[in-house]
Amino acid sequence: MATDKEQGKQAHSIFFGIVGGTIVTRLIPREYLLGPSNIPFSLVQALLNVSIILFISIVFVLLLIKVRDFRFKQFITRKGGKLERIGDVRGETPFRYMPSGKGYW
Repeated sequence: MATDKEQGKQAHSIFFGIVGGTIVTRLIPREYLLGPSNIPFSLVQALLNVSIILFISIVFVLLLIKVRDFRFKQFITRKGGKLERIGDVRGETPFRYMPSGKGYW
C-alpha cells in the first residue's frame, strides 16, 4: 500500500537520479569511465574499455544489493520484526517434468 508521502519520495528520487546523473557525466571526463578513445581501432584497447564498463557495472550492482539488504533489515527492525533465515522454500510439484520422469523445481 503506497501513501502520498512514499509517492513523493519516489518522485524526488527519480528527479535527483536524473539531475545527479547529468551532473556526474558533465563533471567526470568520459575517459575515466569508458577508457581512452579507441581510434585507430585496437582490440586490446576495446577489451580493456569493455572490461572497465563491466567492472563498474558489477561493483554498482553489488553495492546496490548491500544497500537494499541493509535498508530492508532496518525496515523490519523498525516495525518490530525479526528477520531470520529458516530454510529453502520448495513447491509441492515440480515446474517441469523431463521425458525420463525427473522433475525440476
